[in-house]
Amino acid sequence: MEWFVADDGWLGRAVLLHGLAALYLVAFVAAARQGPALLGTRGLTPVPTFLRRVGFRQAPSIFHRWWSDRFFLAVCWAGAALALLTIVGGTARLPLPASMAVWALLWALYLSIVNVGQLWYSFGWETLLCEVGFLAIFLGNAAVAPPLLVLLLLRWLLFRLELGAGLIKLRGDPCWRDLTCLHHHHETQPMPGPLSWFFHHLPGPLHKVEVAANHVTQLVVPFGLFLPQPVAGWAAGIMLVTQLWLVASGNFAWLNWLAVVLAASVLPDAFWTWLLPGPVQDWLVPTQGGATLYPWVVAVVLLTVLVAVLSWRPVVNLLSPGQAMNASFEPLRLVNTYGAFGSVTKVRHEIVLEGLSEDGVWREYGFRGKPGLPGRWPRQYAPYHLRLDWLMWFAALSRRYAHPWLPRLQRRLLEADPPTLRLLAHDPFGGRPPGAVRAVLYRYRYTTWTESSARPGTAGTESSSASSFHRWREAEEQIVAHRLVEHVGRVRHALVAVLLLALVAVPAASSAGTTPFPAWASPAELDAFLQEQHRELHLPGLAVTVLLDGEVYLEATYGEAAPGGPPVTPDTPFVLGSTSKQFTGLAVQQLVADGRLALDTPVRTVLPELGGGAWSGVTVRHLLAHRSGLTEEDGLGQWGLGEVPGSIQEEVGRLAEVTPAAGPGERFEYSNANYDLLGAVVERVTGQSFESALQELVAAPLGLEATTTDLDLARERGLAAGHYTVLRRWNVEVPGPLPPGAAPSGFVTSTARDLTRLLQAHLDGGSGLDEAVLAAAREPLGEVVDQVDYGSGWFMLPFWELAEDPEARDEAQLPTVLEHHGDTTRSMSTIAMVPDHGLGVVVLANTGRGTHQTLQPRLWEELLHTLVGTPAPERDQDLLLAATPVLMVLLPLAQTGSLVWLVRTRSVRPGRSSGRTGRATVVVAGLLTAVASLLALEVVPARLEAGLLDTQWWLHAPDLAVSIALVLLLALATLAVLVGVAAGRLRRRGTDDAHPVPSAGR
Repeated sequence: MEWFVADDGWLGRAVLLHGLAALYLVAFVAAARQGPALLGTRGLTPVPTFLRRVGFRQAPSIFHRWWSDRFFLAVCWAGAALALLTIVGGTARLPLPASMAVWALLWALYLSIVNVGQLWYSFGWETLLCEVGFLAIFLGNAAVAPPLLVLLLLRWLLFRLELGAGLIKLRGDPCWRDLTCLHHHHETQPMPGPLSWFFHHLPGPLHKVEVAANHVTQLVVPFGLFLPQPVAGWAAGIMLVTQLWLVASGNFAWLNWLAVVLAASVLPDAFWTWLLPGPVQDWLVPTQGGATLYPWVVAVVLLTVLVAVLSWRPVVNLLSPGQAMNASFEPLRLVNTYGAFGSVTKVRHEIVLEGLSEDGVWREYGFRGKPGLPGRWPRQYAPYHLRLDWLMWFAALSRRYAHPWLPRLQRRLLEADPPTLRLLAHDPFGGRPPGAVRAVLYRYRYTTWTESSARPGTAGTESSSASSFHRWREAEEQIVAHRLVEHVGRVRHALVAVLLLALVAVPAASSAGTTPFPAWASPAELDAFLQEQHRELHLPGLAVTVLLDGEVYLEATYGEAAPGGPPVTPDTPFVLGSTSKQFTGLAVQQLVADGRLALDTPVRTVLPELGGGAWSGVTVRHLLAHRSGLTEEDGLGQWGLGEVPGSIQEEVGRLAEVTPAAGPGERFEYSNANYDLLGAVVERVTGQSFESALQELVAAPLGLEATTTDLDLARERGLAAGHYTVLRRWNVEVPGPLPPGAAPSGFVTSTARDLTRLLQAHLDGGSGLDEAVLAAAREPLGEVVDQVDYGSGWFMLPFWELAEDPEARDEAQLPTVLEHHGDTTRSMSTIAMVPDHGLGVVVLANTGRGTHQTLQPRLWEELLHTLVGTPAPERDQDLLLAATPVLMVLLPLAQTGSLVWLVRTRSVRPGRSSGRTGRATVVVAGLLTAVASLLALEVVPARLEAGLLDTQWWLHAPDLAVSIALVLLLALATLAVLVGVAAGRLRRRGTDDAHPVPSAGR
């Protein structure tokens, strides 16, 4: 099988396998030494907490089966032992199945660590080690020739690694295109090495040559890997030299060394024979058996097909203008995409941790690799990786990188936790707890060739002899100011806003049990998430605004307001649905503030047509809090398919005939009828239409220019067309119900810009509406369930998405979020705010949920988790609802087919024997009818929480309603045919009994 083997790849394979084993050893030792403090049960990001919210399918790992700190260490040291066995050549001398098993075990053990490693293991070299390690399983041992296909797959990996890094640079920071990035990179890289200072001070023109050479190496040279030797070898040699240059210039873990061993596998044996002494060659390749085992050949071919299939998404990513960097597309990390330093920081900031000694002096903790005291020259650690030191650099870029581990790190230092202190190079307290811990921001820059060892006369500056860095402390006031500017201007990378977590001293007692300040995602991250949701959820149009500190942090729109129409903008009106209750509640509170109404005013004194009896004790407060006794069904009368009330007064007339199901204040039950009655109260008290009162009491004082219940006016302003998503995939413009009588509860129209102004009034004040009115609207008026209240159009509940541990969120001290959702069957809206953090969110879409019952909660919850930087919970998959679009098409088709088959078989033709085919037809048709009837009559309605005869079907899910009607009609038709079949058989049996056929033997 000459096509299968690479005769000139024996030594290249051996060098790669030994180099890979050495890097495995480094990785496992690093995990053992740092893992307990970072990932242990009391670590900075505990694995047990992670495992409770992430399932095995999302992150395959043996630690799902069992976790303890000792077991983690056992896995690490077992991996290190296997790697050491491989380094000394033991694995290569094992039989092929045993050799493959060792490599497979190394891969599985390290993948298990990476998949629970969270942010500490979120960098490209981790997935690269997993991918190379997986391919190494199929490289064979010393007894078999190197498989050409696997060596080509390794070249394909090296190609993607280099080209991805090159493309991300061209698409990223402009300094890569103008060849100036290396004027800054060596100084601002995450962890400088001992030679980085010298690289930084190379002449400027040489820096430009470096960048240009890097572009050629990463964008042109990789294509040479697939050319015949010696061209492929020369291409690999250029990459190898470039990677060694990077090794000398900084500490980048084992990323560059993995690229080196990959390139080494491309170099032909002739090169290694020239370079390596004979004994080394004999040790690397003890034999050259050349045997070819057919099961191994099959395994290699299947591997090649698998990699080819899985390469589709990485290739698409490489070609995409929005190229993702260092991403995995499946949990086993078999084929990934890579890139590095798409953007280069121009200024270096470092967070320095200090503890307060008994004599009142702040003393600095020393890290092993990251810059600290200027007198300490940077060390060389790569390929060993200092994960905490590396993340400290990222924390100085954006506080989202510091959540939630930096506050925990401070608490561990306050406790003088031994595993945490072992991560550091210097503990100024000798293992004793400090009085307090603080984080201080310093600006760092390299010294110059001519600078003296100190900088006298420069206040706040530190340096010393043999120093590579100067540093100076930046005032805390400047840091806060920077953060505010970034929120207003939406600068992409926050300037060490993490110091708001712990810039001042944090006593140990005060840090226990508190929830840290949220790690807001950047606008670019939010935009990427929303683009993905807009595409995945098939939303025709979407408008989102996010406020931080009361200022616009993100204002984004996607899609069209109508098919082929104008795009959605912040000024596009949407029908709000139940978030309309915000405005009705504010109008009522304004009347209360004016003394024209009281919360405890009996409703029947304003609306006497309601009469006495059950209505006698119902007050305005009860209506605001949904505690009047009216039911959810009482508020759905205006949604029927027949005649709907044409005005609020007609709706009052309808409700006058309804008897509340419970006494006033007895229980909470959400009902649109409560707010429709409040709209009628507003009309009676003001003597105006609800629209006029809305404008006078709410819209005008708040400066809302496009908020109205006048649908004709809203259409003139470009009202977003309502849509229905057929089969949860195709959007069709379908007008929804717009009953005038339900305007106070669900049919106000507004824009993202107006709703933003409403939230800003709540968060910052300064509007024309009295602060007391806004505050009253935020007050809880009654309990919904434990920890959840309802006020004037607001649900009030803990900010669950901020909890680090979903299992313990009830004990967390969480701020309150005020929110409300709306759904009109053709549009959706959400408005929410967290006053404690100045956070506000507006989400508008011009489609309803339909059969996708989790659409709105999914979009909202995942948006919040993305915003605050906490992992979203695993989605509960209702397989039946997920399969509903398929059932809606396939089930009627299957029923129709079985019915036609049943009619065409002899089982329904009088006087003919049915035979096996006929009996099978009857059984299949009967079973299909039973299953279809069960789904249509019971299962699907129960899952969608709607009765079969409920007119909500035709409004919320017309495609499903038509499908179920068709399913039932076909079931009845099939049942009728089956009854006919049974009757025909009975008649034939009676005829046969009356006229028996003589047997052949008589």
